[in-house]
Amino acid sequence: MTFELVEAQRLPIEQLCRRYGVTRLWLFGSAATGQPSTSAQFPCRTRRFPCRTG
Repeated sequence: MTFELVEAQRLPIEQLCRRYGVTRLWLFGSAATGQPSTSAQFPCRTRRFPCRTG
């Protein structure tokens, strides 16, 4: 679900990345998995989305 959301909003996300000089967008925890998480879950899940800023 997270991947689909990022892909659906790719253009505005890339514009923000370009504006603020972000080259990699990292999502952590429940944002990375799209599932609610508890503090007992370990290790923390991460997902990287490259931003095309060139």
